[in-house]
Amino acid sequence: MADRKQLLDLTVRPLFIFAYFAFLVISVVLLIWQYKRETSNIILMTSLFIDLNHSLSYLWVALVNPGVANKQNAETLPTTIDETNRYQNEKRRNQQWYCKTCKLIQLSHTHHCYDCDVCVLEMDHHCPWTGKCIGKGNIKQFYYFLASTLIFMVYNIIISITQIDDVRRK
Repeated sequence: MADRKQLLDLTVRPLFIFAYFAFLVISVVLLIWQYKRETSNIILMTSLFIDLNHSLSYLWVALVNPGVANKQNAETLPTTIDETNRYQNEKRRNQQWYCKTCKLIQLSHTHHCYDCDVCVLEMDHHCPWTGKCIGKGNIKQFYYFLASTLIFMVYNIIISITQIDDVRRK
C-alpha cells in the first residue's frame, strides 16, 4: 500500500490557482444572484452542493499524484542494461526503454512529460488547467472532475435561463 505522501502531490501551478479561484468566484456570484432573486431553498441548496462538488473535484484531481514513476515504485524493475535485456526476454509483451532524464527504466505506457519533467505511469496527457499530468494515479479523479464540470455548467445555464425568463415576465 502506498504512503499518503505518495498519493498527494502538493505542487501547485499558477494557472491552477487562477482557474480554481475563477471557479470559486463564478460559483459565489451565481449563488449570491440566486439568493437575491429569492430562489427556493431547494434550488439554493442544490446549487451550493453542485458548486462545492465541482470545486472539490477540481482540487482533488490537482492534488492527487498522477502516478509519477520513481525509484520507490520501480524497485521491482531491473536497474542495469544486462538485467534489462534478461527482463525483456522474460516479458516480451512489455516494451521497455530507458529515460535518460529520469534515469529510470520505463515500462510500456510510461511516458516522460517535458512540462513536469517526470515519467508518468500510463500518462494520458499534461493538463494545463491542473498544471500536472493526468495518468494512472489521477485519471479517475479527472473523469469525475469532467463530469462535475458538465453538471455544473448545464445546471447553471438552466437556472440562469429560468431566472432571466422570470425577470422578463415581471
